[in-house]
Amino acid sequence: MIRKTLLKVKEATFCIELPNKELNNMQTPAGTGFLYLRMDGFYCSTYNYG
Repeated sequence: MIRKTLLKVKEATFCIELPNKELNNMQTPAGTGFLYLRMDGFYCSTYNYG
């Protein structure tokens, strides 16, 4: 099951980049997230601001 869905999860994953003051405001990854569609037509989103 994981092998069948892993590529779709990777394609739906994105990175959030924000200015980093320690690196002269260079855009750096600040979190990740992905969107997915449920069987009933609603979509859900997940974010991780690590």
